[in-house]
Amino acid sequence: MIRSTASLRIPLHACRTPLVGPVIGTHGALVLAGALLGVLLRRHLQEGGSAWRFAARVLGYAAALGVAGVLLRSLNGVHPAFIISKNHASVPWGLVSSTLTCAAWVTVFVLVDILGFRRWPRSFAIAGENPLVAYLMAPFLLSLFALATPLFGGTNYYEALGGTTGIGLVRSAVFAWLVVRLSGWMRSRGVRIQL
Repeated sequence: MIRSTASLRIPLHACRTPLVGPVIGTHGALVLAGALLGVLLRRHLQEGGSAWRFAARVLGYAAALGVAGVLLRSLNGVHPAFIISKNHASVPWGLVSSTLTCAAWVTVFVLVDILGFRRWPRSFAIAGENPLVAYLMAPFLLSLFALATPLFGGTNYYEALGGTTGIGLVRSAVFAWLVVRLSGWMRSRGVRIQL
């Protein structure tokens, strides 16, 4: 008798043990991917050589992470753990996120260290001056939006604006700008968090 593979599937939550869960597993891997960038940069600075070649090397690293994430994603028919999901901290999501992080990092490296670009918008400086407040401000504001839902007839307008990709991107950009400005305002009032 042949059994259906659907009946053999293990639910997604069953594969989330402490060893492969989001804290030690995927989120730890994201941190290690960023740490590896730092190690590669330090090695490059010690050994010297072409900055463009180093940037190409980092892009190769990013591409390898992206290909690995896409290949794992192609296995989502085998098991739901292979979906790209931030909420479930899936491995393909971690690899794709690492890819985007590496690409953003190498873009800044090329702009600043190779091309010498120094004229950044003030918002970048504000975010860099009080990063921990900005980091904590975002979930605080999201909690306030959720708490204010009863005041607006049970509708969370922030969530509602995320219904389509275009409006969701604009919403996210405005939210990021608001978080940066609020953290800058708090810094001007003497509110800073340092580790």
